[in-house]
Formats: sequence, C-alpha cells, structure tokens
Amino acid sequence: MSTPRFGAAMRVGTALGLLLAALITCASLAGATCVALSPAQLFLDPNYSVPRAQANLVLVHMPSFGTISLPPRGGALVSLQVLPPQMLDPENEFVAGVHYTGCIDAASGGGQLNFQRAGPYIVRMGYSDGHVDHLEVHVVSVPGELPASALAGPPDLTGYKEITSIPTGAKGYRDAAFVADPTGFGEQSSLDALTSQIRSDQVDAGHPIDVALRYHGASGTIMIGNDRIALDKQGMRNLEKFCLGLNRKVKSVTLLSCRTGSGKKGCDLIKKLSECLGSVPVNAMTGRVDTSWRKDGSGNAVPGSVKFVQNGQQTSSASCQ
Repeated sequence: MSTPRFGAAMRVGTALGLLLAALITCASLAGATCVALSPAQLFLDPNYSVPRAQANLVLVHMPSFGTISLPPRGGALVSLQVLPPQMLDPENEFVAGVHYTGCIDAASGGGQLNFQRAGPYIVRMGYSDGHVDHLEVHVVSVPGELPASALAGPPDLTGYKEITSIPTGAKGYRDAAFVADPTGFGEQSSLDALTSQIRSDQVDAGHPIDVALRYHGASGTIMIGNDRIALDKQGMRNLEKFCLGLNRKVKSVTLLSCRTGSGKKGCDLIKKLSECLGSVPVNAMTGRVDTSWRKDGSGNAVPGSVKFVQNGQQTSSASCQ
C-alpha cells in the first residue's frame, strides 16, 4: 500500500500534534507483519467524544482513497479505532473491513489505515505507554475547504451523523470551492449570483421554493463567496440585500454551512433571516458539515448516495429562544 500525498494542510493545536502530523506523511512503516484488525477491534462507539483537552486534534485531508501510516509515538501503537459517519439508512452504513480497514505492526510499533469511501472519520489511537491521540480524517476533500473562520469556537467532536432537515425537492446551491462534493447543487459564488438564481428558480416553479445553501460559515455567519452575511454592520448590508431579493420567494432555508447555527450569534442570525424572509423556517447546523458518498466502478458518485453529515446538532429559527 502507498501513502497518498495530502493536498491540504493539517490543523494542529499542540506541539505534540505537530509532531504527529509530520510523521503521518512519512513513508509506510508497516509491512508484511502488519496484522489486520477485525471490525470489532476497529469499532469506536458512536457516542464517543474526543476529550476537550485534545479538542484541537490533527485534521488530515486526503484528496483520494488510500492509506495513511501511523508511527509509534511515546510507545508502540496497541489499539486503532475508527468512528465513521452514522447513516440513517442501513443501506448507506459505513462498513468496517469494506469501506475502511486497519492493521497494527508489532515489529515497528506503528500501523496503517486504509479508506475506500469518501467522508469524515474520527480516529482514536492508543499507545503502549498509556496515552491516546486522535485524528480527524476527511477523505476526498477539497484542499483548504475549512478556513480558519469555520474553525472558530469550541468544536463538537462526538462523531458525524446524517443531516435529516433538508426538505425533499429543495433546490441546492453551493460555493464553487466544493468541487469534490458531487451533490448536484448549482454553483453560485457571489451573493448577487445566488439571489438571481434563486429568483429564477422560483419563477420556474411558480411558487416559493425550499432552499439549501452549502457554503462556508462560522457562528452567526455564512459566506456566499466573499460576501459575508452576519449581524454586524457589514454583514447586515448583505443580509438585507439577500432578504430584499428573496422575501416571499422561499418556503424554507437550510444552511449547510459549518457552525452557522451555534451559540447566541447563530440563533440571532437564523431568527433574523426567518423574520426578514417572511417568517419562513430557517435551519442551521451547530458543528462542522461535510458530505459522504459512494463511487461506482468508473469513479463516479453513485446516484442517491450523496449524504450531508455533521458533528454537531441542528437548530432552527423556531427552537431558538
């Protein structure tokens, strides 16, 4: 197995994390003596939470399927557990031994993980000296997909679960930066282009439409390209422009952007959006948002397999107080 080149940098919160990040990209340490782990050994409880002391875990972007090597650190690697996205439909479940595999090499003290399905994973690594490390691995990700603004605030690292709040038949729009997400969402990378396209789609439909927006975000913020919607002075101008163009033209809005609905800022923003769009439901996410999907034999996304997942919770204009 070969180790892929990572197209994006890794997010690291500590000096230990820096060391680990540097070592992950080294040549394979595990060879013929790397003993495969069973699905039971790879299992990590979906309710598992990364300890707050390690909240700034290393974030690895893999631009393709493949293998990462995990060296010994302070002791030999003795356990390797993976938490994949939790899917609602059993047909879409991630399967250990099929979509991801792992092995530990007692001779080198290291191990390997191989990923064959797109999606975000949380990895727990236990060592013989008793300490534990964590990784967050995004397979088939866009380099630089997560800007610093989207990482602000305390992360929710309890694993990824499928998002269920997108209305059936909703029209989807996304930033052109998400080129690796085979969602079928249309690309509009400015506020003017987005509002113009939504108005056109509403006219074609002949009635207000459900809208899903996949853009970058942070608490109380959504970025439409370089146009920031928020409740400060500059962001308010964009919010007013958005609402002026779309009032009474949308039936609901689902914000598939990282952490937009988190905290008081998040609640204040989605309540304001609901009000200025004509008291429509607005849903937002409190954690990081990503996509998972399957590929066919030609490397294309299997129709209907694309799912949005997040590692926080959903909040709405109705539930925010």
